Amino acid sequence: YVPFFGSLACLTAIVIVSPAVGLICILLSITIYFYLDRRSLETPYETLNSGLFLSVAKWAATKVAMTPESFNLRSWKPDILFPVERSTQLEGNFQLLLAMIQPQGSIQVVGLQAKKTSRALRSLPKIITALKEEGVFASAAVIESSDFLSSLRTTAAVMRSSFFRPNILFVTVEDRSAEELKAIIKIADENSFGVAFIARHPDAGMGKSRDVNIWIRDQSPNWQLSFDLANIDLPLLIAFMLIQNWRVRVRLISLVAKEEDIASARSYLADLMNLARMPNRYEIVVEKAELWEFAERAPHADLNILGLADVVDKTFIENMVVQTESSCMFVRDSGHESVLV
Repeated sequence: YVPFFGSLACLTAIVIVSPAVGLICILLSITIYFYLDRRSLETPYETLNSGLFLSVAKWAATKVAMTPESFNLRSWKPDILFPVERSTQLEGNFQLLLAMIQPQGSIQVVGLQAKKTSRALRSLPKIITALKEEGVFASAAVIESSDFLSSLRTTAAVMRSSFFRPNILFVTVEDRSAEELKAIIKIADENSFGVAFIARHPDAGMGKSRDVNIWIRDQSPNWQLSFDLANIDLPLLIAFMLIQNWRVRVRLISLVAKEEDIASARSYLADLMNLARMPNRYEIVVEKAELWEFAERAPHADLNILGLADVVDKTFIENMVVQTESSCMFVRDSGHESVLV
């Protein structure tokens, strides 16, 4: 407190003696500070600037760590944990990940390699640098391990205790078995992470990145909107980020079993988008149809976002990519998101 009160007393004395000169001195001091700060001078010792920001950062980190996750619903932002075994997995999803996290989100990439001599991750630092150049917080670490699941379990537990704790576990499904996908969901549940499984179409990729279909399960018989949404929050939050960064048009699709539920479903989805404060770049499609019958004739999208069931069926995931002829993302809420707050 001594430096603070000393500075305040000096400023008061300057203003009392001569307000005009005092104002000039204050403006001159501020100008010199910002001039030197922008030059990014190298100093062999800690400056007041670095010490001050370090203290503030430590204080903020302590406050965040002590705050229950349920209190942070309104300030939610996407913080992604992405385990990779090849740098091409990150490079292939570069634009999608960037669209999911800009401008305030973050991504932490964990490279898992069986041998130190492996060259599969050699491009990882360059891709991370490219992400940073886009203005997002990105970091990477490489772990030598031949067991994907055990390494991911340890990494997730450590990351959960970090300041930039992830809230989405992003995984490519191509190289993962059905049993591994089930284990990944369990790891996410243990650490309160949401899950996003990306299944890319081998030819189309992300297409034109203009249209996104969000598939909402039949809510019958209860079409009453509430804060307890059934695995809908995270898909809509991801869609919101894509609207902001890709300017995509969102299409909500819901298939019902009874003709009389169509009107209720339309009203439910319209109220949902209104309360979620979604931009008016969306369309609602409700039909009485079976999934596979409708998937073949569904309006085409560059990305389909679907809720992830408790029981993972990799065959279903692969078939959806084939039937829709586009990439699909299967998403599961962590329980700490809310699109309505």
